[in-house]
Amino acid sequence: MLDMGNWIAAPASTTVMSDFGAEVIKVEPLDTGDPYRHVCGMPGMHGGEEDYQWILTNRNKRSLALDIKQASGYEALLRLVKQVDVVVTNFRPALLDKLKISYADLSPHNEGLVFAHLTGFGKKGEEINNPAFDRTSWWARSGLMEYMRPSGDSPRTSAPGLGDHSAALALFGGIMLALFHKQATGKGREVHTSLLGTGAWNHSLTLQAELSEGQIRRLDNVNDNPTPFGVPYNTADDRWFAFWMQNYEEAPALIAALVDEPVLIQQERFFTLEGMKENAGEFSKIVQNKIIQKSFAHWQQLMTELGISFIPATTIQETLADPQLIANGAFPNLNNPNGIANRTIANPIDLLGVTKIQPTLAPELGQHSVEVLKDFGFDDVEVQSLLNAGVVA
Repeated sequence: MLDMGNWIAAPASTTVMSDFGAEVIKVEPLDTGDPYRHVCGMPGMHGGEEDYQWILTNRNKRSLALDIKQASGYEALLRLVKQVDVVVTNFRPALLDKLKISYADLSPHNEGLVFAHLTGFGKKGEEINNPAFDRTSWWARSGLMEYMRPSGDSPRTSAPGLGDHSAALALFGGIMLALFHKQATGKGREVHTSLLGTGAWNHSLTLQAELSEGQIRRLDNVNDNPTPFGVPYNTADDRWFAFWMQNYEEAPALIAALVDEPVLIQQERFFTLEGMKENAGEFSKIVQNKIIQKSFAHWQQLMTELGISFIPATTIQETLADPQLIANGAFPNLNNPNGIANRTIANPIDLLGVTKIQPTLAPELGQHSVEVLKDFGFDDVEVQSLLNAGVVA
């Protein structure tokens, strides 16, 4: 498959494919390559001495530096297209047309081609060619940013790459669906998703509640929340956790006993579903006043013993050391002898009985140009000609 995308969302879908052994060739422009190579330490991104973002999103791939704006470079691309199963891109529609790499341009050269296109705003409407990123199209435009804004405070931004990786999994699913269609019919298909559409899907429970004229609840804080479950509580050692219980009728009494609070136990208004809706804020305040008196470890042990779903707000370091994640292969070893990181993050999909490949380092720009061309049938004379013409590097 050819990864002709940039940044995260579309390329990350091919990362998932590569983890299961798909051969992914990253086609990049000659001069700078994918601009995502150069964002480490930029505003809004984590700093560091190692290009962590490039390591994550482009592992297992081979890089072909190719100038498709030149006629011979475009012809070379078409020779590759004729032999691949999938082309992935997130270029805006106008740029696809300009470069002649849309599905309409490429599919005549390969009737079985699956063309996976990720956009910011979709394939229709006035904004299809507007620039888009996950923090804009996915987070802000979907309504998530405003919905998560605490009352009386400014909106919060999302974690880096959060929407991109969500959209990447959506595109991966689309690719697999199109490949299934190809297996059944022998014909390729264009498949599409967008950051905006994925954001709306991620926000769909609240959006559907609005469509159903429901009472939308803002997830502000403990005092305003309509239930004491699933919201954060602070402990004596300044750690945070939440807990969750399914049986609302039994839960208030159990929590009251848990925090040893006679005031709660004696007030039946907390122990019915309607009473909980009306008095959840007061209930939560009383619970918080008890929880703040003891340590995180105390509450973790006690709630675990009682079978209550205890949800700690873990630090990044705790997440990386989480035995449950480690047991399920979330952080596979990375062969990086000259670098810093010796692990990376696995995609969350497992095909039972199939082992994912050992992750390899993301490529340098044009690292595999010559070998890729030869693998696709270019002879030594043709390869040298492209190198001499400055079409390949």
